[in-house]
Amino acid sequence: MNSLNRGELSGIGDDYSRAGYEKAYFAHSIKDLRKKMGQLFLVREEGSILAAGCGTGGMFQEIIQRIRPAEIWAVDWSEEMSIKAQIEARRLQDKSNTHFEFLQIDVTKPLFWPDNAFDAAVSNLASYYLPTGWKEHTRELYRCIKRGRYLYLSTFLAQWDFSNTERPMKLAIREFLRSPIGILYGIRFNNIAAKIAEEIKKSGAEYPALDELVGFLRNLGFKEIRMSTLNWGFGLALRAKKPL
Repeated sequence: MNSLNRGELSGIGDDYSRAGYEKAYFAHSIKDLRKKMGQLFLVREEGSILAAGCGTGGMFQEIIQRIRPAEIWAVDWSEEMSIKAQIEARRLQDKSNTHFEFLQIDVTKPLFWPDNAFDAAVSNLASYYLPTGWKEHTRELYRCIKRGRYLYLSTFLAQWDFSNTERPMKLAIREFLRSPIGILYGIRFNNIAAKIAEEIKKSGAEYPALDELVGFLRNLGFKEIRMSTLNWGFGLALRAKKPL
């Protein structure tokens, strides 16, 4: 099987960013994702958060408003994404005391932080784009979260397929009625995402069915799993607690 290297992963993110990925947040489905992820966040008003695969910083506002951490470590493999995420962070820092640290790293590899380093980890759709698959990514996040703290994760599920043009076009009609601007960007990103998904599947990565994902989280040791469906049932947002 082929495998994507770090340079190719970074290039994928750069393509997204140059296409104006941050504008996809106008789309109804992305607004719904942010809302449902935000509703799962628990206020701590302290501590350090790992934003793994932070993209252009689309979840920063919800993290700051709801969790209110002292510090966010924002990591992504794309330089272009990271640049836009830093712009978003500067905008939000005018209204918040949260400190940001940015790193461009390959999140397909073991993270360099020690065990129990963070008060929470947020992974927003990142696992869908990793050729190493979602299991290793999730296992690393579990390791890095402190005992008694939380993972917040969103992902597409196995039944979603970006390359199936019939399904996205049917959903595009609903999107257009709710957000005409958002759907214009959504179509552009669907084409990029379909290309990514095709390459990633060549590497052997598979996307989880709901029962498989929940079972894996429980086998890792996560407790108190709370879930919310996304993208008309083709995606999922969840919160899971690492036991004491």
